[in-house]
Amino acid sequence: MLQDSAQYKTSDETPQKQASFAALLYLQLSIVKKIWLKNKWANPPFMYIDLHGGPGIDENGDNGSPLVFYHIARHLSIPYDAIIYEADKKTHKSLEKHCGDLMVMDVRHADNNILLQDPEFSVIEKWKFGLVYSDPSNADPSLDVLRHLSIVRPTMDIAINIAPATYKRIMKSHGTLDRLTVELEKIKKEWLVREPHGKHQWSLLFGTGFSDFPAWSAKGFESIRSELGRSWWLKIGYTKKEIKEMRQPKLPGFRWLTYKEYLASPVFRSIRAIAMEGANHHCQYNDCGRGATEVHHLKYSDWFKGQPDNINNLLPVCHQCHCKIHGKDS
Repeated sequence: MLQDSAQYKTSDETPQKQASFAALLYLQLSIVKKIWLKNKWANPPFMYIDLHGGPGIDENGDNGSPLVFYHIARHLSIPYDAIIYEADKKTHKSLEKHCGDLMVMDVRHADNNILLQDPEFSVIEKWKFGLVYSDPSNADPSLDVLRHLSIVRPTMDIAINIAPATYKRIMKSHGTLDRLTVELEKIKKEWLVREPHGKHQWSLLFGTGFSDFPAWSAKGFESIRSELGRSWWLKIGYTKKEIKEMRQPKLPGFRWLTYKEYLASPVFRSIRAIAMEGANHHCQYNDCGRGATEVHHLKYSDWFKGQPDNINNLLPVCHQCHCKIHGKDS
């Protein structure tokens, strides 16, 4: 858990965050409704889990995420079950006031980590469509809970509204946390991302099984497999300085004696890892579809002069495609 204030806060970015969430939710619920109509194996209700419920209505009089969900589900006539977690006592009291009597929702005064011991979520249940939403005030998206739910409810999607700049700052001071993008890629979802905005780089991240719908692009989402999506994904995971060093690292006065020594160096392994992460660990040769296991050099660096690879010259590929590129048998 990240150590930071858990008290609900609004900012100048809050209206845009809620608008982005509403647009995502409307599209996702519309897709699920069509799936229900066309497939007998897919049955309602929709499951909505809000890990950071907030006060229900914020200090500006705007609806929080539980009410945003309620109004869109009602508009689309979506039957649902909903569980809302809120750990802060004062915020929970406000949440109950605004949401408790209005709709059928299970509003819980508890840290969402309690879900890990909840018998309801101890058994795998497939074909339970839904959404897990995380919008933390303290840059902690509750990664353990998200990983657990992705296993026991594999067809539920994940949406995260987060300030990556804040996460990176806390990650640096914490010392034991991994990068947000690295942690999310451990969750078996197709990740879509919206362009980070504002000084804290707010972004809405969406892990789904419905990534092939063209409508996502119309809502400003890009797959992290696309060139634009990868550039946003890198921005979410790394600082400007780190990205600059990845693209054109400089090690004045340093030399590797052999190419083998360079390939074994922490410098190359770091650049290689970034290239693999940017490609979501998928082979990038002719839409192969297999997992990437190595990188192909589109252009070699002057490693013998102490110049590491430019990340743009590394193409993540599988072993079979790498052999094909070099005209060798696999």
